[in-house]
Amino acid sequence: MAARTVLELGAELISSDAIAIYELVKNAIDAKSPSGVEVSFVILIGRSASLELLAEIENGTKALPQLKASISERFSNSYDSKSRAAAVGRINACTTVRQLQTEFQDICQECNYIQFSDTGHGMTSHDIADRFLLIGTPAKRRVVMDAEVRAGKGEPGVAAPYLGEKGVGRLSAMRLGSLLRLETATTADAHLNTLEIDWRRFDDPELLIQDIKVEPKSGPLKPFPDWSGTVIRIFGVQGNWSPKRIRESAAAEFSRLADPFSMRKKRFRVAIFYNGQRIEIPRMDEDLLSAAHARVRASYAFAGVGAVQLEVEMSYKGPVREEKKRIVLGPDELSSLTDTGGDLPRSALRDLGPFEFEAYWYNRQKLVAIDSIGDRAATRELQRRWAGIMMFRDGYRVSPYGDEQDDWLSLDRRALASPGYKLNKAQFIGRVNISRLNNPRLVDQTNREGLKDCSEKQVLVHLLRYVVQDLLKGHMDEVNRQQASEKLDVDLPGLEDRIENLEKRTKRAFRELRQKHSSVSLELRDIERLFDEMRSAFDMAVKTAALAKDEQERLLHLAGIGLMLEVLAHELARSTESALSTLSETQGVTLPADVSATLRTLRSELLTMNKRLRVLDVLSVPGRQRREHFDLVDVLRDSFAGRKPQFDRHKIRTTVTAGPASQFPVHGVKGMYVQIFENLTSNSVFWLGRRSNDEFGYRPQIRVAFDTNSREVAFEDNGPGIHIDLSEEVFRPFFSTKDQHRRQGLGLYIARECAVHNGATLVLSSRRTEHPDRLNTFTLTVPEA
Repeated sequence: MAARTVLELGAELISSDAIAIYELVKNAIDAKSPSGVEVSFVILIGRSASLELLAEIENGTKALPQLKASISERFSNSYDSKSRAAAVGRINACTTVRQLQTEFQDICQECNYIQFSDTGHGMTSHDIADRFLLIGTPAKRRVVMDAEVRAGKGEPGVAAPYLGEKGVGRLSAMRLGSLLRLETATTADAHLNTLEIDWRRFDDPELLIQDIKVEPKSGPLKPFPDWSGTVIRIFGVQGNWSPKRIRESAAAEFSRLADPFSMRKKRFRVAIFYNGQRIEIPRMDEDLLSAAHARVRASYAFAGVGAVQLEVEMSYKGPVREEKKRIVLGPDELSSLTDTGGDLPRSALRDLGPFEFEAYWYNRQKLVAIDSIGDRAATRELQRRWAGIMMFRDGYRVSPYGDEQDDWLSLDRRALASPGYKLNKAQFIGRVNISRLNNPRLVDQTNREGLKDCSEKQVLVHLLRYVVQDLLKGHMDEVNRQQASEKLDVDLPGLEDRIENLEKRTKRAFRELRQKHSSVSLELRDIERLFDEMRSAFDMAVKTAALAKDEQERLLHLAGIGLMLEVLAHELARSTESALSTLSETQGVTLPADVSATLRTLRSELLTMNKRLRVLDVLSVPGRQRREHFDLVDVLRDSFAGRKPQFDRHKIRTTVTAGPASQFPVHGVKGMYVQIFENLTSNSVFWLGRRSNDEFGYRPQIRVAFDTNSREVAFEDNGPGIHIDLSEEVFRPFFSTKDQHRRQGLGLYIARECAVHNGATLVLSSRRTEHPDRLNTFTLTVPEA
């Protein structure tokens, strides 16, 4: 194999300076260094300055004394004074331009270096030869695999032994510089073990790898007998490292190496130095997180043998007050949410493993000054600096998730297409916590540019995107809708009455004061004038508020029209598709009874929707929903008869219990009751189908019982049911746990709205019929006919 292959491999696997530094820091973490790791940038002259000076030497336009002066002036004053003086002496000793050029190049190679030092367990000479010098060494991988096996057996206290395991991190050194010098020792060693690698030798196209001999050597005695650790120095620094760049890297990169959300005071120490001066690594300010306008936390965990659940807690500071919500999604909802048409195996839900997620959303226009941070501009800048959804494995960063250019959850694309508040990545500060042992399928790409593509990664992305764009945004939209009317619901007449009473009391007090204290009449006159001005301002405010309220009502009305349009579009699509599906299965020219029932159902629904569509014409009189007397049992039987081919196709057995009279008289809008049953049936058919796909030998059923005494209709199925925590959530508009292609979230909302319009109620009964923690029965309570 050609020697150049090593250079090409390093360039492909280590794609940035930040990743290179992180890989070398990870070595110190894996070495369990009790003092942490120190990263020292020792720079006599920046790379850009050295290239400029070498170009001046090549041009030959300056005399030797001028060149010497130019070089000495560019040496950093922050560099060690003795070493700087020695370098200046070497420059001044040059007698020719050619000698100056060679000496200056040697100084740049020798005096600029990056040093990584730790006090971990170190390496023996055998470790260097068999592990450090073996690209792709399996040593760490074997230990990690053993830990995975032990964790899988349920052994307590098993932790991931290493952050790295691929054996390619040492190639980071060639990214940072052209020469590596290593000094290391274990507690058992008496001397340091040393190694030197000149990466420039690998650039010879004529050499093979075996032509370049790189071997560890025995060095001087250790600093003290029980010392252990590793010191890596990288010379011939490639990057243009300046204090400004290192501070920027400290804020953007080094601050995210370890989980910044962890508020533990004791973390693995990473100290950055530039020419001996400490560069501060910023830490997350808790007050910034407290200032978030919304937050969400999600926990994905095992719930029983082979089952998983996602628990989500949300809070949002609405226009009036903060409101919180908790939602739990079980394996059936999660399976539906991540259904991509057969691309993802259901086992991916289990194989993904537990994870934690939290995110903080900021309305940047409403950010204010925070004492511990600074003024409004400083707060906004700090939020911008930390923005992004990061990922941490066992407490350490998985790149590039959370970078400014990284939108791995596609939040920006979804935000552009959504109404209301825009939930884009720049407004979030968040993290996902995974672990090596609990999430063994979530493995880094070899080039450290994110996770490898796999089914488990797709499930993770699907779930996080749903939590943010559907659950959190839905909660925020719902709170805004509910509180908007509260905020505008000012009792202006009542307020005016209170003001008038206060005005009468004030003027009466003025009269009494004048009678008793004539000496203060001038002061009282001024106070009375100010009161009159305040009253005038109040009258103006009343008029303005009234105008604002009218405008808000107009906007809310328009929003309602938009919602109705979507509702009707959903209904029209469902009704016509259902009818067309039945007609397409009919052979011949005669219409069987089930097709006639379908057409009757469709006609009734279309008549209702036609009347509701007329409501959208704000210039006409709203369409009237005509009430009539009818038998609700017949309505249900017609609806079921129209779905007979669908029931047969899915092997769904239906049972209707109507009591001795076999009737349930109702006075209401017939089409709306049709919509109630149709939407309940559509919901049942979908979830019965999901359970049929998962359970061999399963027999799906829909059971409807009419009770004329209680005026209740119980509509239940034996599907997976609805988690008890979602008993009200399922009626919220646009809430759905179906896959993204069928995630409309309007069916049950429409059913309840139709019930309310007719003076009825529709709830999810707390009665358990199939599962201990899930509900399967909808109860429709209908008023007397």
